[in-house]
Amino acid sequence: MDEALEKVTILNVTAATSGDAAGWPGIKLSDDLFVPTIVQTLVYSVFAAWLDADDPNGFDYHQTEDVLGVHVIAELFHYILQPRFSRQCNLPLHLDACARVLRWVDRDSFLSQFDASAIEYFYEPFLAQ
Repeated sequence: MDEALEKVTILNVTAATSGDAAGWPGIKLSDDLFVPTIVQTLVYSVFAAWLDADDPNGFDYHQTEDVLGVHVIAELFHYILQPRFSRQCNLPLHLDACARVLRWVDRDSFLSQFDASAIEYFYEPFLAQ
């Protein structure tokens, strides 16, 4: 994983997990900031893992933590897969849909359009929202 992306991801998750909200110990963000921050981090992590996956056509979002190798992302994925969390929002269903869409993309053709900077290209507009 790109060092800059790892730092941004760690900052996002650290910001989202530094207080007490949404039933996650240590989260201070309000619900209207917490949820988008976590979802953004998860979806962007799936995207980054797909970019680095050995087999992009067989990519599954469950591979994200192994492909990226970032401890805080692994912790986040473990948390959302817990039944008590998953029952509340069914986020795994949506992450599976993200991975399914990415599998339809010809990764080599996609990457050839960005001079190996797809991560930066997609992250900056994502943050601007």
